[in-house]
Amino acid sequence: TANKMFGLTEDHTHTPFPTSRLIEQTPSIDARNVARGHPLLPRPAQIQVAGQTIALRLHRGVTTLLFICPRCSSGRWRLYECDGLWLCRVCHGLDYSSRHIHRTVPNYARLQFLRRRLGVVRSPAKRKRMRAQIKRLERGLVKHLAGVNRDLRRRAKLRGMVDHGKGTGTHR
Repeated sequence: TANKMFGLTEDHTHTPFPTSRLIEQTPSIDARNVARGHPLLPRPAQIQVAGQTIALRLHRGVTTLLFICPRCSSGRWRLYECDGLWLCRVCHGLDYSSRHIHRTVPNYARLQFLRRRLGVVRSPAKRKRMRAQIKRLERGLVKHLAGVNRDLRRRAKLRGMVDHGKGTGTHR
């Protein structure tokens, strides 16, 4: 069947992502704020954060600074604190909550994709615009049909098919 082909009926269970590993739940520091607060930092610079020394380097030779992750040595705008260590998002295994919103519903992303492909309107703003468009089309159709009815009545009157003034529709 089509549902089986698209994977809509398969039962997949997702393990819940721990909230302790979400970026929004984790304390962080931003290199741009640190550089703004210390404009006279020597380049390359080092700062102390909760007893941990973190190096900073220039971002592509410009005047803005990036943190150097102590574990992977990559330049990062933000470092996050987990278990007393300040590391980058990748080294801590952190993730954004928006990537886990619908994980409890199996194949929800696939279902949303298919709805978009079919043109099914799901957002309230789109529904509101769609309703307004339908109302405009209905008004135009009613106006057109009113003109058609007027024209039919006029023709019927000219041919003597309708009682004059009453519009009962009796034929002779």
